[in-house]
Amino acid sequence: MWHPERTGTEDGDASLVGPLPDQIAAPVTAALADGADDGEPIYRAVAEQAPEAVVMIPPRATAVASEVAADTNPR
Repeated sequence: MWHPERTGTEDGDASLVGPLPDQIAAPVTAALADGADDGEPIYRAVAEQAPEAVVMIPPRATAVASEVAADTNPR
């Protein structure tokens, strides 16, 4: 099983998502993360690198639906 590197307090997880597919030999079919990764930078990076991947990230405890996505594409 592949394990990502840890980020420090000065870097967020989103900064490491972009290069991840280059480190994985098989096609990326799913992206799983914890609620700390629930944010547009993560969703955007996964969509750019593996558009067909299923993204499974629980919302943060403080999450609210954006006005734009609330009716059409809630996250």
